[in-house]
Amino acid sequence: MKEETTGRETRRLLARLKRMEETEASEQARDEAQRLLLSRHLARLRAKGRA
Repeated sequence: MKEETTGRETRRLLARLKRMEETEASEQARDEAQRLLLSRHLARLRAKGRA
């Protein structure tokens, strides 16, 4: 019974770790997308100012 509980806890912790990693990856992707959008927006504003 002790091993079964330990195995279950281990699987639960691994699943939690995987979810945390996926969340972190999606947050990093979102941040990168926001940086790209901001960069494009600033480039347009600069081009508009020169025109």
